[in-house]
Amino acid sequence: MSHRKPARAGLVGKAFLTLLSPLRYPAESDLLGSAALFVAPHKASALGGMQMQAISSLVANNEEFLLDGPLVGTIGDRDGESFLFDNRGEASSEGGSEFSGITVRSEGVVVKNNARDIGFSGPDQSVEVSGDRVTIRVPPLVFNPTFAVRFVGGPFNNQSVAEKGYQATALAIVWASNNAADIPIQSYDQLTLGGGAIALDVGSTVSAGGTFTPGSPLSEAATGAGASVRLHSAISSVTKSAKPNWHYRIHFGNSLSEILDESGVKGLSNSQLQGSRIGTLAFAASAGTYKWISYPVSYGLADPDTKFIDAVTNLNVPMNDPSVISITNAFGHTADYYAYRSVNKINGALSVRVD
Repeated sequence: MSHRKPARAGLVGKAFLTLLSPLRYPAESDLLGSAALFVAPHKASALGGMQMQAISSLVANNEEFLLDGPLVGTIGDRDGESFLFDNRGEASSEGGSEFSGITVRSEGVVVKNNARDIGFSGPDQSVEVSGDRVTIRVPPLVFNPTFAVRFVGGPFNNQSVAEKGYQATALAIVWASNNAADIPIQSYDQLTLGGGAIALDVGSTVSAGGTFTPGSPLSEAATGAGASVRLHSAISSVTKSAKPNWHYRIHFGNSLSEILDESGVKGLSNSQLQGSRIGTLAFAASAGTYKWISYPVSYGLADPDTKFIDAVTNLNVPMNDPSVISITNAFGHTADYYAYRSVNKINGALSVRVD
């Protein structure tokens, strides 16, 4: 006989398998509001002794209690590790209700004889023995799906960051359960982008999301706070949010020139998208050149004497007061930029941390 009943969602704290004396069969209605897992011995005339039979299996942390036979039970987590106990009890020949307890084995090793109750808790997986109690800790099942928004097609395909001014032709709005085997996503609703309801393209799936192709290209303003969705599993419902980002491009590199204009800044050998000025920029060695760094005014004025640091020596790299240059990027977006130049020519390679 095999008895397997999934745990009810939302049960918290500890649940105890309690061996009752005197023995009784609790009503099913009693169990539904209880955090206890009851196992009641009953007379088995064919064997002339006592057997254990699971009446209900309400176990905390959404685990399961498995009764694989009349004498052996298995308490298993969702990763295959299990603890076995032998439900061997003794009864008097007159049919009395004495019960000596159970023997608990972990990986074949006896950890407790004649245990009168078993507790379940999380999150660590272990077995503890204290007096007549055996506590088996198993990792709880938690529904915490991933959620991401990325650009589809174009120069920023499969990335979550694009350059200011870029307009997206499609977005990938994707999600996945953190434990797809045991906590599959069953449905979703309340899918929005920029606060408005949207529908994913044909071919998108409940378990993984899909692609959203708008009627016209999406600007940064149109996406607003980003995408949001409510995901449902058998355990719980979770609302997840994420947004694509549009960042400015920071320009940096070596130049022989003491003064740069827009074309000079855009012609520097290095550039990268950043959400702030803060970061470390690597310059190659170049004889007789200045180190230049240019970023948007909206990222804030950095003190040229204290905010540019040699990442190796931790010493200041003195910079001149910046000039302000209007720069229009490849997507037609215009912004004012600060352009900093090192006070001195620096021949060698250098990594500069901008604070």
